[in-house]
Amino acid sequence: MIARMNGEGNAPDIGTGDGVGMVIAAGARKAARTWVEETARAMPGYRAAFLAGSTTSLPDDAIVPPWSDTDIVVVIDGKAPAKAGKFRSGGALLEGTFLARASLADPEAVLGSYHAANALATGAILDDPSGWLAGLQSTVRLEFPRRHRVEARCASVRAAVETGLARLSDTGSLAERTQGWVFPTGVMTHILLVAGLHNPTVRRRYETVRELLQAHGRLDLHERLLELLGCRDMDRETVERHLDTVTRLFDAAAPVRADSYRFSSDITAVARSISIDGSRDMIARGFHRESVFWLIVTGSRALQKLQHGLGPVAAASFEDGCTDLLSDLGIVRFGDFVERREQALALLPEVWEAAQDIMDATAEIVP
Repeated sequence: MIARMNGEGNAPDIGTGDGVGMVIAAGARKAARTWVEETARAMPGYRAAFLAGSTTSLPDDAIVPPWSDTDIVVVIDGKAPAKAGKFRSGGALLEGTFLARASLADPEAVLGSYHAANALATGAILDDPSGWLAGLQSTVRLEFPRRHRVEARCASVRAAVETGLARLSDTGSLAERTQGWVFPTGVMTHILLVAGLHNPTVRRRYETVRELLQAHGRLDLHERLLELLGCRDMDRETVERHLDTVTRLFDAAAPVRADSYRFSSDITAVARSISIDGSRDMIARGFHRESVFWLIVTGSRALQKLQHGLGPVAAASFEDGCTDLLSDLGIVRFGDFVERREQALALLPEVWEAAQDIMDATAEIVP
């Protein structure tokens, strides 16, 4: 999914849909198209809309897992509003993100943005009244697999890792410090996924990068990436225990109103199937270590939502769940975050070399 916008303000009225049920890909895409026609088109400055993410590649009759949402990107002239977030409509779980048209005005800039380039190259246009988006997509699809484009996107991911790790600070709340470490660390997987023309997934990034590295005979590097998180040797029982703790934290935060928190819609009853049930599914399929990344994210986001909605003092009573998980990952003080940062920076050259090897071996990449 394209990186979320930083806009503030109230999200548009998105409706509540018609309940929860089994949805096939054709139904999810129809629900997305209907929402665009009935809701998005009426928004001020509306320009176009397209699907992004895994749903675009599913056969019509494939069942969309309940822990997978259907991503809709709405392009707006002028300043993009806050994201619509996750919501149900037409029986499908949808997520709406808004982009300012100016951010897509330059094809060169789009091709250099690894989230935007992948979303457009693999996305499906839902509505394009002027034909502008189709022209842009055609250009992006043509240039997307060229070697110098892929290398440029990998370089931008590497820069994002380095910049994110450099911002690590001992100020802010426990949740903020945790996210300041875990996100740039997790983005290291995206260097490899981008190199292999894979979707830079969010929740399942460690599972997906394992599949990629296994195909290239580099499972040793996958183990090193898990070691950076601290979960390389974590067994399934321990991960399940932490999932139970994160679930309780999630359920405490879900009904709390926190309009000032940009990821508030990720910690709600409608989104529970993604973070909680999706993590449980990964564990059941043997990817318990790979699920830890999203447990860290979900636990810290739930804690941050509680801080926004209840205040820091009231939210402090919920910190134990996060501190227990961090402790099992080997992080008990801020200095441990710093040590992991240095380990990540030391591993970056090896990750970059592996990315070059993956590009060399990927037949779809052209001169």
